[in-house]
Amino acid sequence: MFVAGSPEVAARGRGRRGAANARGAAGVLVVLAWACGPDGESRRVVDADGGLEVDEGTAPDAAVDAGSEGEADGGADREREAAGDEGGSDSGDGGSGSRWTVPPTGQDACYDEAAVLAECPGGTDPPSCGAPALRFCGQDAQYRDAERALICRSAGGDPVACATLPTAGPREVVEDSLTGLVWQRAFAAGLSWTEASAACASLREGALGGRTDWRLPTIYELATILDLGRAAPAIDTDAFPGTATMPGWWSATPDAERPELAWGVGFHAGELNEAPVGMPAFVRCVAGPSLLGLEGPGRFDVATGPDGTVVFDGATGLAWQADVATALRWEGALAHCEELVLGGADDWRLPNVAELRSLVRVDRAGVKTSFPGAPPDSFWSSTTSAGDPRAAWVVSFASGHVFPVSKTTTFSARCVRGTS
Repeated sequence: MFVAGSPEVAARGRGRRGAANARGAAGVLVVLAWACGPDGESRRVVDADGGLEVDEGTAPDAAVDAGSEGEADGGADREREAAGDEGGSDSGDGGSGSRWTVPPTGQDACYDEAAVLAECPGGTDPPSCGAPALRFCGQDAQYRDAERALICRSAGGDPVACATLPTAGPREVVEDSLTGLVWQRAFAAGLSWTEASAACASLREGALGGRTDWRLPTIYELATILDLGRAAPAIDTDAFPGTATMPGWWSATPDAERPELAWGVGFHAGELNEAPVGMPAFVRCVAGPSLLGLEGPGRFDVATGPDGTVVFDGATGLAWQADVATALRWEGALAHCEELVLGGADDWRLPNVAELRSLVRVDRAGVKTSFPGAPPDSFWSSTTSAGDPRAAWVVSFASGHVFPVSKTTTFSARCVRGTS
């Protein structure tokens, strides 16, 4: 499970399916660390009922796109090694200089500061918030996400409705129509970070799903299957049944400054943070076009006009406000972006957490983004925590952590416009 660590405090809630979470208080950032469980020596790939065992092995390396500017080559090398690739050759998909569609958050309800609303203020797709903006208008569910389908394939390779396979079989896979990634439907349990890489590499020998490019997913890839419209677990449980919520799930991404830590995802609520590499955790392997991070020469293009500066992101196609508004509660951040007129446009909005997360580069030392002039602040997203409607998702560019915090806390806001 996840625990709060100094000097930051977590604001966490109850999953809407009844799982209890600890709540934080003070209006400061969150450092989330995976709580260490018992020493686990098992190297198992298990189905949803914990049945199947698969031996570890070695296999040929798969190509992985480095996708970086080179400011953290050591971290990128360690990530390639963890993913099971030594050469780091370019796959040609989703990496440096490529356009990348921001994945949907899955949120389809609107909230005030404490509860779900019967209807979204100002409507949807897009909302009409006005100026001054309607209270709580401009949140995640009011703007259309990218469309995607999760396609389950049986052990025989046939496409089937995921709900007809209530237990994940060892030879089943899930295809993501948006990212092109193919996911192992079963998962491994009780593995350290190093063991996780070996377990994913072993799948190549058996050509799971007819593929030989299985690897441990990067933190960017693993976050794409989060479904923040639900909690405990924050994932599509038809596509990925039996997904455990604690202690967490390994990615191939190492910490840029502390080699004893690596990044992972908590599927209880959807947090992104680090854990000690020796900690036993869960693993779900991936195949397909690889993404280590949305980077490349000239990713950001800055344009200054008479009313301010806009930063265009060549990786996602989104346009960002260069300036930062500070000391805003969640409601104030929503209103600030809905009322913004900048660059001749009045369709600015508060970004959802997946859009905001797309700016994060955890393989960098210092500020965890290459966004020009970015301060090490924490920023509000428009996405409410499904597990606790009193909290909304925040991204820290000081640490790279993604976590829910009470909506009455004050943080910074950077507005966005466009679709990826």
